[in-house]
Amino acid sequence: MFDANTFLNAGQQAVDRKMVPQGTYSAVITDLKAKGGVSEKTGKAWARLDIVCDIDSESVREATGRGVNKLTYGIMLDTKDDGSVEFVKGSRLDKLRKSLGCTDEPFIPASLAGRVCKVQVEHELYNDAIVEKISAVLPA
Repeated sequence: MFDANTFLNAGQQAVDRKMVPQGTYSAVITDLKAKGGVSEKTGKAWARLDIVCDIDSESVREATGRGVNKLTYGIMLDTKDDGSVEFVKGSRLDKLRKSLGCTDEPFIPASLAGRVCKVQVEHELYNDAIVEKISAVLPA
């Protein structure tokens, strides 16, 4: 159990975080987070959907030493001039929802939560460090 006093007053030793190995794994979409704002560079509105996936793989749990391995897949959404989201056929969001069997119209993004899928995990260089990322969400 977490003890705030012990944490605040004990010496902490940093350890290397073990990454999810590259590969394709079963996963469950556990959370969706939508964000939006205005670009400082262009002054145009932007919107993003982050899809949080729990990887369900014993080999990943063993490789990372963690019981839960969450990774996030981010999609930039198409926006109109007024900043509202425009659902465009053929967009990454449209392809994602179709691959996961969410073909009802109108599409409700929250319907992705709880869906079982496969995720393609890759490693890439980002800010001088190797990081793991979901490069694709695929049908289960």
